Amino acid sequence: MNEIDLHTAEWRFRDSFEDFFREAWKVIEPETKLVWNWHHSYLCEQLKTIRDQVAGKELREHDTIINVPPGTMKSSLITIAFPVWCWISHPWMKFLTMSYNADLAIKHAVMSRDIIESDWFRDHFGHLWRLKYDVNKKSEYANNKGGNRIAFGVKGGATGKHGDILICDDPMNPKMANSQVQYEEVNRWWDNTIYNRMTNPEVSHKVIVMQRLSVNDLTGHCMKKQDEGMRLYRQICLPAQFSSLIKPERLKDMYTDGLLDRIRLTANVLKRARVSLGSNDYSGQYQQNPIAEEGNLVRPEWFKRFRLKELEERAYQENEQIVWNVFIDGAYTEDRLNDPTALLCAGVWENDLYIRDVDRVWMELPELIKHVPGFLGRNKMNGESAIVIEPKASGHSIAQMLKRYTDLNVVIDKPPKDGKTERMKSVLPFIESGRVYLEESSGWVPMLVDELKAFPFGEHDDIADTLVMAITRMGQMKHRSSVLGMKSF
Repeated sequence: MNEIDLHTAEWRFRDSFEDFFREAWKVIEPETKLVWNWHHSYLCEQLKTIRDQVAGKELREHDTIINVPPGTMKSSLITIAFPVWCWISHPWMKFLTMSYNADLAIKHAVMSRDIIESDWFRDHFGHLWRLKYDVNKKSEYANNKGGNRIAFGVKGGATGKHGDILICDDPMNPKMANSQVQYEEVNRWWDNTIYNRMTNPEVSHKVIVMQRLSVNDLTGHCMKKQDEGMRLYRQICLPAQFSSLIKPERLKDMYTDGLLDRIRLTANVLKRARVSLGSNDYSGQYQQNPIAEEGNLVRPEWFKRFRLKELEERAYQENEQIVWNVFIDGAYTEDRLNDPTALLCAGVWENDLYIRDVDRVWMELPELIKHVPGFLGRNKMNGESAIVIEPKASGHSIAQMLKRYTDLNVVIDKPPKDGKTERMKSVLPFIESGRVYLEESSGWVPMLVDELKAFPFGEHDDIADTLVMAITRMGQMKHRSSVLGMKSF
């Protein structure tokens, strides 16, 4: 290219982030064809507006939250290419970029530097500025015009460092989506640390880009903090499938056949994602709608039915006997205004969970200790069976009494690290896949189904707790024993 062509291309790329990204993609993913969709053009325009606001030292009206599904090039566009593009016209800009761990944040920063060091970039923009030799690490580098880029993990810090534009890309690992403790830590870090990392609190712009994981994730936390009459955050919400949650609403007209992206996120791709994740996680990550917001985490149609006599006959034909275990969420009280004690009897057959019996009682401790052996007796407990008790104060008392006055195999469950809702969400894919069976002739089935339908907003959650305990413990339960000799596998 001659000097005139280079000068013309430079100005074209300065004005259009989309044009810049299309060329930078060849550096980011040289072996992958760029598949462009309308929402990429829209995000490019929104990012250009952010650049111009910061560059013009205009007072910030709001920060920006972008909720998009996985597989939509969000990191390539926003975290990798955008900071480099800003430096073409405003090399003085300072960037802080964050992800759920430092390794991912540094990876994005290195990919941005790969663009800067590419022949294409140097040919077009190398005369504008250069990277400083003495500040050129993977996690932090600077140019000779005053700009820098610092990458670090969420809940970490960049002590003494400040940014004109702060980008938080995936503040939490989706694998930790069931940890309320993690959400609270991330939200506190954002409130207490990141606000103080802006070069100018009235101008610097914060961008959160993420998929929804929970009503309590960083998006939910920030949207709840909106002051009356003051919009602190503008939300761009792009579900994979048409939804009332699309923001801005005018973008609803851009969906074709009900899909955000007909090429990358086809109906078949989304169907497989739903099966793999379960409807709850799919709703959050792809539809940007944490299902707990609506309640009804568990749906009755997910449970299958079985007949106890037929199941036992199948086991007998294979010269085996199912080992039944009991799970107890204990409370000892006669006051029906308080929580009851729940007992759930379950066994494992061919890697599915079969619930044989459920009971809910309000009893003081002496009566409860007398009641438990009767529940065990009617459910054919044997020497290989276990009684697993939730590890709260009342549970410890029940366990001590059962150990003292019976020969039963009593086990205190491990203390939970997360809240009840998070624990239930962790087992939802198992339930939704139809791997929990209920004894169809039992009178307790409506009680169980009604409680789970109302969870987490129902009057009681004791049966739900025992179900989670049973599913979580499946890998440790003795699945079968031989009819002859009762030898466990």
